[in-house]
Amino acid sequence: MRLYPELAELVRLSAWVDQLAQQMNMSPSQLYAVQLCLEELVANVVLHARPASDAPLSIEVDVAPAPSGVSVRVADNGRAFDPIGAAPNAPSTNLDDAPLGGLGLVLVRKFAQSLSYRRDGLWNEVLLGITG
Repeated sequence: MRLYPELAELVRLSAWVDQLAQQMNMSPSQLYAVQLCLEELVANVVLHARPASDAPLSIEVDVAPAPSGVSVRVADNGRAFDPIGAAPNAPSTNLDDAPLGGLGLVLVRKFAQSLSYRRDGLWNEVLLGITG
């Protein structure tokens, strides 16, 4: 599925994943994990990615059955960003000092049983394995 780099596309993405979940007989926990991970990864691309070339920002998402669950792929043509190497935000000591956001990758790492990244030409590619 190709997405426009707009947060409003998260609604269309969610509906598409719901349809796939029925076709693939995903368990409720798998569906929850896929939806959460996709929302976080795509929102990060929309909010933070800048194209690596003069081309407009593009986002591609694939969800497919895998032997032990579900395989998820998110690709974008933004500048290189390896979510595996990104350091998580330090925990805040109180709510007044806690920054808004910054926990998306922590959630992805928690709900995906496998996470890999590669740079393919001008494209970032994040692959998740979700068994839940």
